[in-house]
Amino acid sequence: MSEHSLIYTIPAAPLPGEPFARIKVRVNGEANFDMFVDTGASKTVITPRVKEILELPTSYWQARLAGTKREDAERTVLKSIQILGFPGTLVQNLPVGVMHLPF
Repeated sequence: MSEHSLIYTIPAAPLPGEPFARIKVRVNGEANFDMFVDTGASKTVITPRVKEILELPTSYWQARLAGTKREDAERTVLKSIQILGFPGTLVQNLPVGVMHLPF
């Protein structure tokens, strides 16, 4: 770990019937959203509703889902995303997929 690394304990818990914990994030410095945390995911995704609220431009790509399954999906870039209350968590220019959640 580098001397500049930060370690946070972020309060998060799944709601009944949901498979992942939720956290509060601020996107593009404009709006706050609940976001699911999947620590095993290799990509970040947002829902179409978040894309609409923030009026984000998108393009298309072939998303690889479980195993060899592929699906056309939208993608965009978030100018910034930050976990609320944790200033050291700011990430800028984050590529994300835009997909419906199956739950």
